[in-house]
Amino acid sequence: MRHGKFFGVVGVVSLLFAQVIYFTATGDPYRLFPIHLVIGSIGILGFLFSGGLQSFRSSGAQFGLSAGVYTLLFLAVVTGVNFGAARLQSIRYDATEEKIHTLAPETIESIAALKYPLKIRGFFLNGELKDQKTRELLQQIVDRSPLISLEMVDPERQPLLLDQYGISEKGGTLHFTYELQPKPRVVKLSGVIDEQEIVNALKKVTRGEGRKVGYLFGHGEPPIAKSSDPASYIFFREAVEGENLALGDLVLGKGAAIPSDYAAVVVASPKRPLLPEEISSLRSYGMNGGSLLFFVEGKSSPEVRSLLQDFGILLGEDVILDQEKTVMGAQGIGVQPLITDFPAHPITDRFEQSILLTTASSVRVAPGEEHAQVIARTGPGAWGETNLELLFGAAQAALDAADLRGPVSIAVAKESVSKESEGQKRSRIVVIGDSDFINNQSINQMFNRDFALNALNWVVGEERGVTMRSRTLRNAKRGLTVAEFDRIFALTVILLPELLLLLGLYRWLRRDGAE
Repeated sequence: MRHGKFFGVVGVVSLLFAQVIYFTATGDPYRLFPIHLVIGSIGILGFLFSGGLQSFRSSGAQFGLSAGVYTLLFLAVVTGVNFGAARLQSIRYDATEEKIHTLAPETIESIAALKYPLKIRGFFLNGELKDQKTRELLQQIVDRSPLISLEMVDPERQPLLLDQYGISEKGGTLHFTYELQPKPRVVKLSGVIDEQEIVNALKKVTRGEGRKVGYLFGHGEPPIAKSSDPASYIFFREAVEGENLALGDLVLGKGAAIPSDYAAVVVASPKRPLLPEEISSLRSYGMNGGSLLFFVEGKSSPEVRSLLQDFGILLGEDVILDQEKTVMGAQGIGVQPLITDFPAHPITDRFEQSILLTTASSVRVAPGEEHAQVIARTGPGAWGETNLELLFGAAQAALDAADLRGPVSIAVAKESVSKESEGQKRSRIVVIGDSDFINNQSINQMFNRDFALNALNWVVGEERGVTMRSRTLRNAKRGLTVAEFDRIFALTVILLPELLLLLGLYRWLRRDGAE
């Protein structure tokens, strides 16, 4: 009699899952449907030849009742677990390669810098933010700190709030109010709303008015004002403003001094000679507590090379060439070295990506200089080509004894302290041997923008801003192949549930037989 029950259970379960496979599986590479059909048919035949329905006479009602109760309990447990996981936002696991569902380190640090309550008001039609990604991002930010609160406002139902908070758009604006006393700080964000822009807003409310950064101008430097020239620095200026820093033209001329309220000065590949007074002003500024950021190349003004040497940094009169693979795997020589080696420094902390340079020059630490260090360098296959006439005239190059062998350093950072009558002043200088990698055409290639902003944040003393940004979070996902999907379907939808069901029924049969 017991064997009849076993055959009957196996037969029914196999035929049931045969129907599941037939109606749900898009393919059946493992022949699960005919296998289940055969096993089910054998089970039914064995059940009929072993006594049929008489074997269930004593416990049929009990089986139905028990199965129903246990099914309801199981569904209740699953529902409770899912509901609890949804409510406990602090328990999260991001399985994506680039952690696209995790707040970036810079976001976490900006939230940690809050000392007063921050009220975020979202002005969206019907009071609903339709973009799910942004909605989840805001929820993560709110859950991260008890100081942050979020309120969604329907501008059509509450039009008076538009005037109160100075909102001109009827929908699609975030309004940040940092309850700093005696005067709260306010920032509005509209248009593109992503993690990077939200971080910029957090920086603005916590840091207050943006610090000034001078941009040396008047010697053929790339313009930072509006221009259609792809070689201009408009995008760089906008990126700097996003860091809550104000980048503006600095024209020195004769007898002009660098204003004392500047946090740093940027020198970007001047093409024409600097006046002796300008060189003297930059030298004095950099040696007496000022901070400088240089984007320079071998073709830059020779006065700049001499100035850098006074700071203990050597700018090479060369162009870095690198071995690169071309079509069909052949080796070629390129003037766009891909930089992936970044020695440990606050600028390169957590910077594990790459930057792409264009006609860059070597930047080295002068012998005996103790306060400077290399922060970026090429691979061993690159070198600094010194025969520029042959390179640009005949488009030929070869590594020889006069060239600088790789790895070639392309960026150097220096920090020193000067002692004066009023105390100590800290100077920070960064020199990067390329000025083209942050122009409008190249700044968004690889992680050029991030590296430049990290350097600028460090020289102005904003170490909290020196992190990997989430400017564009790459959704790292790999599609399943048909074979992988079939294996997952067979295991999770068919075999595992079927095995659990059979084990449960087997235990019931044994208990029923014992009784």
